[in-house]
Amino acid sequence: MLLSTIAVLGALLAILPQVAVYMVHILYILRSESRPPRTPSISTCRKAHDISFILPVRKEPIEYIERALRHIGSLGIPEYEVVLVSDDDEHAKNAILSLVSKLREEGINVWFIWRSIPVAGRTGALNVGLYASRGKYVYVYDVDTLPSPEFFDCAVTILETCGKCFGVVGEWVALNRDSRVSEALYLGMKFVRSILYNARNRLGLHIYPLGTGTLYKACILKSVFNGWDPERVQDDVELGIRALCSDYEVVFLEGFYIKVENPSTYKAFRVQQSRWAYGALDALLARFSCFAKSRKPALVRLESLMYALQYIPSALVFTGGFILGAVQIASPCPVLEALPLLFVIWVIATATYTYMIYAKTGKGDYKAFFVLAGRLSAISTAVTPYIAFSTLKALLRVKEVYKRTPKGYYQQVRERLRIPWELLFATYFAIASLRALLGGCILTCIFLATLSLPFFYVTYRFKQDVFYE
Repeated sequence: MLLSTIAVLGALLAILPQVAVYMVHILYILRSESRPPRTPSISTCRKAHDISFILPVRKEPIEYIERALRHIGSLGIPEYEVVLVSDDDEHAKNAILSLVSKLREEGINVWFIWRSIPVAGRTGALNVGLYASRGKYVYVYDVDTLPSPEFFDCAVTILETCGKCFGVVGEWVALNRDSRVSEALYLGMKFVRSILYNARNRLGLHIYPLGTGTLYKACILKSVFNGWDPERVQDDVELGIRALCSDYEVVFLEGFYIKVENPSTYKAFRVQQSRWAYGALDALLARFSCFAKSRKPALVRLESLMYALQYIPSALVFTGGFILGAVQIASPCPVLEALPLLFVIWVIATATYTYMIYAKTGKGDYKAFFVLAGRLSAISTAVTPYIAFSTLKALLRVKEVYKRTPKGYYQQVRERLRIPWELLFATYFAIASLRALLGGCILTCIFLATLSLPFFYVTYRFKQDVFYE
């Protein structure tokens, strides 16, 4: 009886959060399709000016830094400046300083700050750059992004004409499709962007800034928000929560693009998702009172809370699947056979959601789509243990340092062997699925097999990232 109860709990945790996310996303899309973009009306965009670009770097490829600085210089923005804040060691510092000297001679207005003691990680570097900057507007620039000049023109116009706007966020699009991982993430980014920003904006919901891709009014960011919280890892979510209980808001500028480089390796994707999962929940727990203090409508506050909790379903799905697998290994239990409606709902929701992705990302070659969608599902499932672990650390208030997503050369660095957790979980769920099959639990076997296969795929396809740090 006890095992059956635990098995039912595991099945509910593994399925209901998935179905809930699918239904909410589908609802966003259906409700927003007939609505126009919610952006302050502007007749013509003025020329951008007086922008300070804050460029925090640590262990970034020197060619990425040069590309970023040259791109900023090519935007043609009058009275711009770049404040480059380095948290690198002295050897890397000297290489960056040499690059800065060369580019200054070429006319690129870049200033260099080296922090020999990088207090508070990325947010500490951002605050150093913010208070050293002199522009009317501030833009956090990551080395793996290429924003369009049109974005800055319209963003400045909005900030000059909209008194309650302190930030304008652009529309992320993938910069690269150069590997199996980045090609799948290209599809994922296109769909998720249509939900988290396009649809939410059209529905009049609270818009969160993006870590890179947001232009701010410098005076408001400095005097009202006092910069970024140096204790938080995910600076954009934390600032977005504080904006919820302020008199200011962030505007989403639909159709003006910020090209962002996707992770090219599974290792980089794993690091990125682990950090985002920890950072979002950590920011929510630290700033939870803002949801109560906000004067925005209750539905907007509730939805904003859900936004900050967006990684919890993935953590619950893995936890539930693990519990269900443990029960099957101990003693096969016909859980989904006793709850066939739950299994049917999961199948229908998954099929509907897959079709919605296909419809929203451009109806092209359906065979190519299913290959990419399957790969995206596999790598997204394979990182759920790390999301669950990061979520647990945030809940326990374990302090986490900011880990940058590896880029360029650093994505290929293999320093030492690691425990191949993906292979272990693949084996674990496969054994659980086989035990369920031998026990005559066909539906439970099928569900556990869908958890096992993604881990086997990642282990087979991305061996270097699974077996090496």
